[in-house]
Amino acid sequence: MKLKACLVLLFLWTLSLHAFSYRPLLIVPDSLIVPVGKVRAIHLSGIHTQNVSASIENENIGHLTSSKNTILVEGLAPGSTRIQFSMDNLIKYTKVYVREVTGKFPDRVSLKVTGTQISPALLRNLIIEDLNETIEHNPGATVNVTIPPKALPPSFAEGCALSLPVKVKISGDNFHPNPEKMIVNISNETLKLGAPGHLMVSNNPESFQEPSTLFKAACPDSSPTRIFYHHYNKGNVPYRFVLELTNSDSNGAKVHVLKGIAGPGIHEISVGASATERFFNAEKNHLGRVVEINKESSSRLLAIVVNPKETISGIVQLTPLTSSKFTVDTKIESISGAVDNAKMAEEIGSKPKGVFEGPDINLTGEYTVGEHYAFITLGKQSLLSDLETGKPNQGNYGAFYTIRIKINNPSDESKEVQLSFKPQAGPANGIFLIDESRLIKTPVVQAFAYYSIEKYRLAAHETKDIVIKTFAQGGSFYPVSLVVHPVEK
Repeated sequence: MKLKACLVLLFLWTLSLHAFSYRPLLIVPDSLIVPVGKVRAIHLSGIHTQNVSASIENENIGHLTSSKNTILVEGLAPGSTRIQFSMDNLIKYTKVYVREVTGKFPDRVSLKVTGTQISPALLRNLIIEDLNETIEHNPGATVNVTIPPKALPPSFAEGCALSLPVKVKISGDNFHPNPEKMIVNISNETLKLGAPGHLMVSNNPESFQEPSTLFKAACPDSSPTRIFYHHYNKGNVPYRFVLELTNSDSNGAKVHVLKGIAGPGIHEISVGASATERFFNAEKNHLGRVVEINKESSSRLLAIVVNPKETISGIVQLTPLTSSKFTVDTKIESISGAVDNAKMAEEIGSKPKGVFEGPDINLTGEYTVGEHYAFITLGKQSLLSDLETGKPNQGNYGAFYTIRIKINNPSDESKEVQLSFKPQAGPANGIFLIDESRLIKTPVVQAFAYYSIEKYRLAAHETKDIVIKTFAQGGSFYPVSLVVHPVEK
C-alpha cells in the first residue's frame, strides 16, 4: 500500500512539473486601444514577471509608467505604436492604438416633447433623435442609444414627465468607443401651434452627385415656417443629407419641430407619399419636440445617409417659441465627416426653390346631382411665387390644400355620387384627409386614370358639405384633379 501511495504521489508530482514546463514565461496582450488623455493598464502574467522591462517606440503617441506587474499606458496623441517587453533573451510586443475620444457626454439631458398620446416607439425615436443632436461628437462618429424596453411607459400623454436611464455609445472608424450611462428627463408639454406663414422649398436641383449646399435662406419673421424638401442621389457613392437650423441671434432660442420624413428609398413617388402621410399624423396629434439652440449656433434637425439611386422627401414645420432670427439650409456632405466644399448647387430646370408666402391654399367646388362631372384641379396654375426672385412654384409643391365641396341633390329620390382622384400630367399618388376623420392613401395612379376615393349617398333634396385636406407632395406629377361624378355602373 505504501509503495502504491508513493507511486501516485510521484505521478502527480511529475504531472505538475509537466504542466509547469508548458506555462508561458510572459503573457502580454497583442493589442491595446487607449483614448487620448486617458490611461489604460497592461497586467503582466506568466512564470517570471519581476524582471521585465518595457519601452514604447514612439513617445509622442504614448507614455509608460511601471507599477509592480502592471504597465500603465497614457494616450498622448492619435496614432499607433508598439510597446516592447524584454526579459533576458525573451522579447514580446503589444500594438498600441491611441484614438481620439468621439464626443462629450452630459450627465443629464432634458427633452421636451409634444403630443396628445405618444406611443413607446415614437417616444424612443424622439429620445434617440434628441441625443444625436445634443451630444457633441466628432464628424464621422455615430451615437448609439440603448433604452431598456420596459423603461418606456405604454402611453405618454400631455402633462406627463419621467426620468429615464439610457446607455449611450459614440463609435466610429479611428475613434475610441466610450459607452456611458446617463439620465434623460422627458416632459410632454401642451403648446398651441399656429398655421405657417411661409413655405421654404428645397427641390432644385432635385438630384445631387457631389457635396454642395442645396438651399439656404433666412426665415422672414418669427411666424411658423414649413419646409419642404425632395432630393435624389444621382451619384455613385452614398452622401449625407443635412437639414440645419441656425440661430443667428445673440440670445439662446427655442423652436418646436413637427415633421413627416420618408426615405431613403428607390421608389420616388412612394417616398413622397409616405412623408405626407407621416406629416398628417404628426400634425393631427401635435407630435414633435422642442429644440434649444444656443446663441449664434446651429442644430442639425436631420442627418440622413442616402445611397445611390435613392430618394428622400420630407415636410418639417418650425414654430419659434422665442423671437429669434433663424436660417435654414439643406446640404450634401460626404459620409466620412471630411470638410466639404459648401458651394451652392446650380439650379436645373423648373423645379421649385425658394421662400414663398401663404403656403395654405383654400379651394371650393360644387356639384349638383344629375350633372356630368365637377373638377377641382390642384397644381395647374402656380399660386405661389418666391419672395425674392418672383419665380413661380410650378405644381405648388409643399402647399397644403383645404378643399370644400358642396354636393346638392335636388331630385325627389336618393342618389349616390363618387369622389375620384385623377392625375393629369403623369403618375401620381394622393393622401387625403376626409372630414378630419379618415385618412385615405391612393396607390400610384397613372395619368388620366380614375381612382375612387369615397362614395356619398344623398337623400332626396339633401345638401352635403365635405372637407378634403391634401398636400402637394414630392415625387408625384402635377396637376391632379379631384372629380365628383355619378357612380360608375
